[in-house]
Amino acid sequence: MKLVQLLNSGLIHCSPETSVQEVASLMKDEGTGALIVVDEGKAVGMVTDRDLIMRVICEELNPETTQAKEIMTRRTVSLSVEQSLGEVVQRMKETGVRRIIVTDSNGSPLGLIGFEDVCANLAGDLTAIARPLSATGSRVAVERGQESAA
Repeated sequence: MKLVQLLNSGLIHCSPETSVQEVASLMKDEGTGALIVVDEGKAVGMVTDRDLIMRVICEELNPETTQAKEIMTRRTVSLSVEQSLGEVVQRMKETGVRRIIVTDSNGSPLGLIGFEDVCANLAGDLTAIARPLSATGSRVAVERGQESAA
């Protein structure tokens, strides 16, 4: 499955100069735990709910005057929208990140794929596989040589 099929919401982003107060409000309004920091059409970082807690609240910074660029996570991972879910899983394993920025062919961000999105998609796939198997459970038992005396 290509990533373009998994993006279900638009790009939720802010500029590096956006106040942390605005970032938090945007995240609340959009119901998301992360957003992409974009400058001149390219992702330059990401702000997560963890960044807000660890870098603003714990450090007692003023959210009205602190800017996204001061607290954003700069080490981000991105993949092209043409890549597959398997590549997302592999990259998450390699890098230890929970969110990957999805970009177009020019490297411009389109959205995020999170660990939760991956799990939900894989769970749906596993359920789709399990339904026919459970419906044919007796056939599987017969194939294994476990015929019941009926």
